[in-house]
Amino acid sequence: MPDQRPIRVFVVDDHEMVRLGLSSLFDAEDGFEVVGEAATAAAALGRVRATRPDVLLLDVRLGDESGIEVCREVRSAVPSVAVLMITSFSDERAEVDAALADVELLPPVEPGKILCAGVNFPTHREETGQAP
Repeated sequence: MPDQRPIRVFVVDDHEMVRLGLSSLFDAEDGFEVVGEAATAAAALGRVRATRPDVLLLDVRLGDESGIEVCREVRSAVPSVAVLMITSFSDERAEVDAALADVELLPPVEPGKILCAGVNFPTHREETGQAP
């Protein structure tokens, strides 16, 4: 995407290996720029406000707070950010929480699907004003 600004991504996950893996995945792809990472809700809120990413990859379950609560706070502070909730759990509670927060929930999937979601989600949100 030489003529377009890269999609700016921020990754929040309390598991370091997951966070680093997702950041590396997006950094390696043309058209993406990882603008920040955080392991906790507290760290994420300030950094997201400062970096204003296009896409926030956010773990449903963080060590210090629910990802759903972080999502609500981020959307209040930075309404333009597209939020993709990620989880390694397959449970109904995560699905319900994501639906209530009006965000896309990505269950455990292969990395290519996460990249596709990162590309398509901001565009869909701009066109329709809602999650795909």
